[in-house]
Amino acid sequence: MTGTSARAVSPVIVVGFGAVAVDKLLYVDQPYVAGKGRIVRRETSYGGNVATALAAVAGLGGDARFIGYLPDAVEWGGGHEDLIACGVDISG
Repeated sequence: MTGTSARAVSPVIVVGFGAVAVDKLLYVDQPYVAGKGRIVRRETSYGGNVATALAAVAGLGGDARFIGYLPDAVEWGGGHEDLIACGVDISG
């Protein structure tokens, strides 16, 4: 090739295939070895390798899209909300 030519660069779309992990965290008031204890707090956390990578891509300004399994939006809506809040397109 001779000379300089301007070439249009198409935007890159990063598509992740996978499933979102759902972790249920239970916080107790004493260690297991101490015997029966009480649950003092419960949390639900969402993530997984694909979801975390896509959130990073979107956070850096990239176009990130998720195709795969998401837990039911009614029962586990936080997974949907977290991805959308990070800028990941989950529309399929």
